[in-house]
This record gives sequence, structure tokens and C-alpha cells, in this order.
Amino acid sequence: MIARERMSLMILDLNMPDMNGLEVLKFVRAHDQYRSLPIIILTTKYDEESRKAALDGGASRYLTKPFQPAALREQALSLLDPQ
Repeated sequence: MIARERMSLMILDLNMPDMNGLEVLKFVRAHDQYRSLPIIILTTKYDEESRKAALDGGASRYLTKPFQPAALREQALSLLDPQ
């Protein structure tokens, strides 16, 4: 899907079938055209190890569930328009 559609922002969960979010993050960041794509991790994993792995892997933001939709919106907008 990422190759077919232009994306401005990606939201990933760490718990996904087939590939986990860290694997998708690694795949995306391995391609030059996606290195600057803003990626928000939105997950139930709130441990520091998961957070550090995601941010070290290139995630732009890390949010945990449950979350406030307004907080997700605020983070997304800050990445899309960083002014």
C-alpha cells in the first residue's frame, strides 16, 4: 500500500498480525523516499523498552492506549505542520 499511495503520515501499532509495528517501521525507514515520513506509534505497550525501540527505530512520536483523540490529532498536526 505504501508503494501505491502517497502518504503524509503513518500511524502504526506495535501489535499487528503478520509484521509487528517495529518491523514495518524498520522496512519504511530503510527506503530513502520514506525516511522523513512522520510515523506515530499508537499502542498498548507502555514499557520504556518498547518506547525506546520505536523512537530509536525512527518513530516520530509514541503514544499509548487508551488515548484521547484530541492528543492524537494534536501530535499528527504538529508533525504535518511543524510551525
